[in-house]
Amino acid sequence: LIEPPRTCEEIIPELKEKIKKENIALTVIDSFGTGFQGDSNSAQDVCVFLQQLRGLGTILLIDHTSKSKPEKGEIKSPFGSVYKTNVARNVYHLHVVNKQSKKIEAILYHQKANITSQSKPLGLRMLSADDSFRVQKFDVAKRYARIKEKIIDALKKLGKATSQAIATEAKLKVNVVKTNMSHLKGEGKVKDTGKKMGREHVWKLTKH
Repeated sequence: LIEPPRTCEEIIPELKEKIKKENIALTVIDSFGTGFQGDSNSAQDVCVFLQQLRGLGTILLIDHTSKSKPEKGEIKSPFGSVYKTNVARNVYHLHVVNKQSKKIEAILYHQKANITSQSKPLGLRMLSADDSFRVQKFDVAKRYARIKEKIIDALKKLGKATSQAIATEAKLKVNVVKTNMSHLKGEGKVKDTGKKMGREHVWKLTKH
């Protein structure tokens, strides 16, 4: 007979014993949803589960983000109760910015830190081949600088445009453009015209 899969809650006592016996420094649980037996939207269920996990030592708990659309410049939060973030000591968000058949580029954001200060965003480039897999770091600041230059060049050509039109002109993903428009607005380089095309805001360059 094939033994049915068990949840994390059911095997926590065994995990504690194994971690102590083998002196395991880090336990990875992938993912919250498959290991958790409860309501992800329930603060009580989530808090009880996370408190149980703390008895295992250092835990890296992987979770999915909500499907709701974030505000401009905002990073998505884990699906379900806000206590997933509130109870955690550190929260990281991995955001894919470029995906190809054998190359993925992503930025790791340190969203929350209880004890230490938050780390700067870390650029990760993952390269796969038939017999190998490599991970490289890339400079996030330089990448953003190049993206912002493309957006500004596109707006110089278009005059006024939506994020979608800018993305098409600059050959960038629209979500990347939207994120950087918030940064450029904060830097005083672009501004919202106050007009819309459908649901999209229309942007233009500021005059200096």
